[in-house]
Amino acid sequence: MISLSTLNNTQGQIVASNNLLLDTDDLNNYKGLIVTENGQLTLQARGQLTNWQGNLLSHGDATISVLGVDNAQQGVISSAAHLVIDTHQSLLRNEQGVLFAQQSLHLDSGELNNQQGFINGQTGITINTHNHTLNNQQTQHQGITSQGDIRLQALSVLNNQQGNLSTKGNLVIQSEQIDNQQGNLLSQQQISLTGNTLDNRQGAIQAQQNIEITANREINNQAINAKGSVIQSGATLTLITNHLNNQATKATTAIPTQGLLGHQLILSSHQLDNQQGGIYTTDQLSVNVAQDIHNQQGEILSLGNVNLQGDSLTLHNQHGIIESGQNLRLVLQQFNNEGNIKSHQDALIELQKDLILTQPFTVAGHLAIKTMGDYFK
Repeated sequence: MISLSTLNNTQGQIVASNNLLLDTDDLNNYKGLIVTENGQLTLQARGQLTNWQGNLLSHGDATISVLGVDNAQQGVISSAAHLVIDTHQSLLRNEQGVLFAQQSLHLDSGELNNQQGFINGQTGITINTHNHTLNNQQTQHQGITSQGDIRLQALSVLNNQQGNLSTKGNLVIQSEQIDNQQGNLLSQQQISLTGNTLDNRQGAIQAQQNIEITANREINNQAINAKGSVIQSGATLTLITNHLNNQATKATTAIPTQGLLGHQLILSSHQLDNQQGGIYTTDQLSVNVAQDIHNQQGEILSLGNVNLQGDSLTLHNQHGIIESGQNLRLVLQQFNNEGNIKSHQDALIELQKDLILTQPFTVAGHLAIKTMGDYFK
């Protein structure tokens, strides 16, 4: 055990054969080395840990309890087992730094800055910023990665612009704002995102299994160019939001690379903007929109059933396409323009207001039309 009011290990070395306990106010390990060759590393500091270009290495568990961590400029904090860092809601700075655990990694912090940094826990990562920001910008080739689950809890803002968050396990994020512009949120299992706003312009959110996104205010997946703006699930894609913007994502090739893609899709929203946008499923597509679907020049296509409904729903479909490989069901208040509507099996269309038909419906099976208003063609 080493106990000092302030420990300055600048360009120095502290090597322990077994366990090492450091008890201090502040620890400065600038270009220094602190290592346990066999045992655990425990740091208790009432002040800050500074580890610029330094190395804190443990061949066992590493537990760090301090009032702030500055691990910038190629600093490395590493454990051959579990790594736990608690900054007591103070800043954890890991710009161009490395936090690594061969087993699990747990971070309790205030603001966490991981710009151009690398955070890796091989068997899992848990991060709680206690309603502060997590900045993971410019980490395309590093970022936050794991072979196990990644859980980001109690974030005010997740800034993942040009960032990378990827895992072979599940990815769970609870953040009031998620900014994934030009960023990647990737999972080989499931993704769950919860918050108020999600900005995925030029970003990619992809999972081999289910994706569930709840954004109380808005999901913005509008395309800026031919890159990104894709939310893709290998199973069921569930989106719950007040406003979904999926404009300009319509496929330009046989295989869509932008827009909303899933085996199944479930959408609940107040408004859907899909002008020149693309929504594609290989099985069921179910959309419940309270007010407006804007699908002008857009595509809503499914190889399975399509179900679009809303008690006060107006469908704006001028030059748009809605097509089902199986049955089609539209339950609306009215069409603004019916556009191109196709079903390769049966179709049921229910309207609360008049049906003014300017283009024929294309239905391979039975067509049933119900309206509480008048029918004109």
